[in-house]
Amino acid sequence: MTGVPAFPKTPPAPGPAGEYSFPPFTENRLDNGLRVLVCEDRRVPRVCASMLIATGLSTDEQAWPGLSAFLAELLKEGAGARSADEIAEAVDFMGATLDTGGNQDMIQVSVSMLEEYFADGLGLVADMVLEPTLPQDELEKLRRRELAELTAKHAQPDYVGRKICYRALYGEHPYGALDVTEESLAAMSREKLAAFRQAHFDPAKANLVVVGSISRNEVLRDAKSFFGGWKTAAPAAPGQSVAKIPPFDGRRVLLVDFPNAVQSTILIANHALPFGHADFVPFKVANQVLGGSFASRLFMNIREDKGYTYGAYSRPVAHVEAGSLAAWAAVRNEVTGAALKEFFYELERIRNEHVGDEELASAKAYLTGIFPIALERIEQIAAHIVSLKLYGLPDNHWDTYRDRITATTAEQVQQLAQRTIRPDQCIITVVGRAADLRPMLEPFGPVMVLDKTGRPA
Repeated sequence: MTGVPAFPKTPPAPGPAGEYSFPPFTENRLDNGLRVLVCEDRRVPRVCASMLIATGLSTDEQAWPGLSAFLAELLKEGAGARSADEIAEAVDFMGATLDTGGNQDMIQVSVSMLEEYFADGLGLVADMVLEPTLPQDELEKLRRRELAELTAKHAQPDYVGRKICYRALYGEHPYGALDVTEESLAAMSREKLAAFRQAHFDPAKANLVVVGSISRNEVLRDAKSFFGGWKTAAPAAPGQSVAKIPPFDGRRVLLVDFPNAVQSTILIANHALPFGHADFVPFKVANQVLGGSFASRLFMNIREDKGYTYGAYSRPVAHVEAGSLAAWAAVRNEVTGAALKEFFYELERIRNEHVGDEELASAKAYLTGIFPIALERIEQIAAHIVSLKLYGLPDNHWDTYRDRITATTAEQVQQLAQRTIRPDQCIITVVGRAADLRPMLEPFGPVMVLDKTGRPA
């Protein structure tokens, strides 16, 4: 074919980042300590209301991993005078979306609805947070569903690898538990869930974040109406678990035997920075150079140059109390050792060499360019405001985020890499056919072979 220009082999140079300012929000506290944050955004006639409670897997008892997440799921199955079906009907009537969930550091209940239904939606949130009925029949349904999902997850090499890796990295600290277990699911009871809610749901540990087509005064009026009577018990500092993050030194190789696997799943992780650390933004730039996208070093080396995988990446995994740096790929069995060699080549290179000007500019352009895209919807703005309070960040954190990315220097990238990327102090988890893989892994450290449950095989 003639007249058609050849597809360019190099991407165009990134242009300057467009102007963007994080939308302003107000902050007030009710007399009981509940913090109310409001961001008025009239672009669309919708409102998102999110109740964030600073508790989660990090405050689960060791014998009950996943209890907080299970409770979060059960909140929408019955609350106040409404059954699960009646809650679903109310959500449909408002044209709303309802989400409940939890992670390591929080439980969240969110409703996004048309502006005229704001009071109805906030009343629904209040019912779920203050008056959950935790119905036994819905508990049993959820238990069966979670057990089925766990069974399916345990057939997935990447899930099993993450579960075993983070248990090795965080030990008995709750961050080492990825989610619920069969044992804790089997023992879950209404009494245990109600006791957890009573102990951890407190207005002084909670933030109500409202974003959308509504004024601050309207939100405060309805917040006082629905949550003004919520009593505080003066709880302990939010989000702080009793267990400590164990120190970690050296390198461990965990080989998880999946005898029928047709490829091996590699996950390398080490301790790094918590989300609220002052250096977390330049740390993200360092990670972007290393493996944050399809243009980063791990991808270009292990996929584009060597052809070992469809994709190789890295990312910071950060919580309130701790964080980690994780790098991963799924590769053909026969190149597992060679792929690990390239992983460690890149982990060492970013520590030992200054990143070049063009590569650093590309990484910064990617991070500054995608930031406004991640804030197009009111739900996304609410999530970013939630993160400010969850991780103890200053209110102008997102407003200055792109400037701090742009200001990151090659020297900072190398310094952060040397502090946070630790190829000699990491967990290497490989899931695959142990009989084939073990000889390839032995050059990287003492190999421990485990079964799918994490026990020595």
